Amino acid sequence: MTINFKSPEIKELQPRLLVVGVGGAGGNAVNNMIRANLKGANFVVANTDAQALKNSESLNKIQLGLSSTKGLGAGASPDVGKNAALESESEIRSYLEGSNMVFITSGMGGGTGTGASPIVAKIARELGILTVGVVTKPFLFEGAKRMRVAEGGLAGVGQWIQCDVSDDASVEAAFAKISQLDILINSAAISAVGNVEANPSDEWNKVMNINVVGIVRTARYSLPLLRKSKCASIVNVCSVAATAGIPKRALYSSTKGAVLSLTMAMANDYVAEGIRVNCVNPGTADTPWVQRLLAQAADPEAERKALEARQPLGRLVSADEVARALCYLASPLQGSTTATSLAVDGGMQGLRIPR
Repeated sequence: MTINFKSPEIKELQPRLLVVGVGGAGGNAVNNMIRANLKGANFVVANTDAQALKNSESLNKIQLGLSSTKGLGAGASPDVGKNAALESESEIRSYLEGSNMVFITSGMGGGTGTGASPIVAKIARELGILTVGVVTKPFLFEGAKRMRVAEGGLAGVGQWIQCDVSDDASVEAAFAKISQLDILINSAAISAVGNVEANPSDEWNKVMNINVVGIVRTARYSLPLLRKSKCASIVNVCSVAATAGIPKRALYSSTKGAVLSLTMAMANDYVAEGIRVNCVNPGTADTPWVQRLLAQAADPEAERKALEARQPLGRLVSADEVARALCYLASPLQGSTTATSLAVDGGMQGLRIPR
């Protein structure tokens, strides 16, 4: 008797990521990614300029608005770029279908990128795809007019809604304008300086209301939308102040300790519904707020050097480093990461460096 052994076929399941380069700048970005041998994503470029498409290194190309532009470009007109994308909507849709996540990259301020990118984003959202826009704005020397054009294009890529997280009615009204939501990042907060004797009770109430109850409000009104998402994620911005005793920060540290505990409780409450909840714990970050504090010192440069010297890495955390940590936790690629507190503090909490 002969027994044949055969190993089972193993299929590796991976999300389908698509990078869409729109216009000249978007096409250049895709070319750079291809030359860098970036793995794990598919690429497509879309342009009204036939010559630019011909020179693209991407195998997938969409000639936008062939009938309206004749392949001659948008002439720096966002309206021409928009109409060209609408003319090619079915082809754009066919490339987007089946993707789990779409990155749209373009330059704002010209014609094709500014006009067509919002259309690509709109189609992706209609297909229920998690969509991320990575765009550039003009340099200041390019002039105010081009900047206004760019900002108009950005308004089409994303929906910008202002609300006051300290007010229930304001938060409720803001979320009433949103029809689809995959990710909620809670970053609104204010600081306070002093020990327990320094801050009056009304300041404690104010800071707690914004830093802690503000998260409760946004989470409460976002949950009905997040329950409809296939990749729902909440990321709270906490602080190293939640886990390390920082002098003269009693009130602020208390709020961030509450945010850390709230994150873990929410993660437990909603894990069964597929909603992930995590937080990022930044150290002292080089933000405009910190820069304003340093500017108030008698010797701002000396004060900054002293602040940097207290950091284990010898420098402040950058805002970009915190942003990348937020994106990491929010990404559907981290579908098994929940109830996690990610420190971005240069070792401030975990290390004890001899001085």
